[in-house]
Amino acid sequence: MPIPDALKSTTPAEINITVKQGQTYLEQYQFQNAGANIDLTGCTATAKVKDTFTGTLLATFACTIPVPA
Repeated sequence: MPIPDALKSTTPAEINITVKQGQTYLEQYQFQNAGANIDLTGCTATAKVKDTFTGTLLATFACTIPVPA
């Protein structure tokens, strides 16, 4: 699926989080353009775990983009 027009001029988001070992982590984000939700149906997201912000890559994990209700 092509990238939605509203996201074409943006750069990847970098969000620093801290999760203790063994914890489950859930975060939800809502993307909008001029106050209207952006349909991400068919898009994919990736996530990386590093030892520091610019450090060694330790792991990657799956992200889920649910189908809007």
